[in-house]
Amino acid sequence: MGDLTDDQIEDLQDVYALISKENGLAVEDLGKALRMLDQTPSESEVKNFINSLGQEVNTVDYEDFVSIYRTCSESCRIDFTEVRSQLDRLEKNDEGFVKTKDLKDLLVNGEEPLDVLEAEELLKDFDKEGRVDIELFYAALTA
Repeated sequence: MGDLTDDQIEDLQDVYALISKENGLAVEDLGKALRMLDQTPSESEVKNFINSLGQEVNTVDYEDFVSIYRTCSESCRIDFTEVRSQLDRLEKNDEGFVKTKDLKDLLVNGEEPLDVLEAEELLKDFDKEGRVDIELFYAALTA
């Protein structure tokens, strides 16, 4: 499989086997499958991947899944500069903290929204008395 490591190939096979059905990976599960592989495609990127497969495609075969993974691993990057900028805008008192509620609202209502449960799961380890340390949160995102 060319430029993929043995571990990546194994991970691709595992995720595909876990999520796909008899006739392939359902297009609505493509984003979830990529995220399970530590990729960060936006919803619009996932739609573009699906559209690139052709009209009226309901499933993704393994070869297309690998091709999409390769493309995503090169192009699906989080703009950490924008993330940092949004975190800094939420900080009110220049103390290095943001309100957990404000950060959750940003995550749920932002440009690439998470659902409420995903946002709560992401924030649970960072919430200290209703506040999140910006530096710790940002460091975890960029690690």
